[in-house]
Amino acid sequence: AVVSTQSTGIMKNGFAEPLLSSYIEFIYSTEGLAKAREAFETMKNWHSVSEEAMKLMLEYECAEPYNVTAVCKMYDALLCQFNSLENWTSYITFCKHNCPQATAAVMWKCKNHFTEAEISSMGIDNAL
Repeated sequence: AVVSTQSTGIMKNGFAEPLLSSYIEFIYSTEGLAKAREAFETMKNWHSVSEEAMKLMLEYECAEPYNVTAVCKMYDALLCQFNSLENWTSYITFCKHNCPQATAAVMWKCKNHFTEAEISSMGIDNAL
């Protein structure tokens, strides 16, 4: 906990955005997923978090014996800020393999952001 407090003070006082991913990685490796979640939420209050940092946190959520709700929440946060076909493809693929009951709702949200041609190019248009 002492390390986190010292690191938190340093990060809050001006480390640049590229180091935020390194900070999350450090907290995850030294203190685990719960502390990494806390650090990530705190960082979101100080900085706009990069797509790289969000994907790293998503990777950690998926690496643990994951909680589908936590993973979906992280995908929603990622897509709120970084609305790309690549990120939607990843989310829909996750749903198809891990929570098929959510796939239709996620596809519907995706269809609100992209054209049928764009969705078709994802190679997952048969998700419904």
